Amino acid sequence: MDAKNFLSKILAGTKVSGTPKAVKQAFAKTFNRPLNTEWNQIGDEWEAIFYVDEMENIARFQSSGELLSLKTNLPLTQAPDDIKKAIQNVGELMNVIVIKRKQTLMYQLIVRNEKLERFFMLLNSEGEVLEKEKL
Repeated sequence: MDAKNFLSKILAGTKVSGTPKAVKQAFAKTFNRPLNTEWNQIGDEWEAIFYVDEMENIARFQSSGELLSLKTNLPLTQAPDDIKKAIQNVGELMNVIVIKRKQTLMYQLIVRNEKLERFFMLLNSEGEVLEKEKL
């Protein structure tokens, strides 16, 4: 394979072997210019890992094409102020993933304290801690 074809396959990026047509169509309709898409089947659901605007995303679909959830790995600078405020007494923000499930918005965080202990935290959109676990 020559470099031009290789590059075009990377930019098109979707590994669709076995992915249902309804899922591929819903994905194409929902996301504008995704890059480096990789598909995985998880039970009866399909998961796409891809990049849009240099941000990693994970979208999960039912076989019918219904989007179940979208996770986006945000740059730390884009973490909402309510989320930053909620963890200020815990420690330093290391990772932020925004999770959208239908009408629900949550944030999955990795936070490190002054003892360099890391914590997994799940917060709702208002910054309320739903889960906190030491890693």
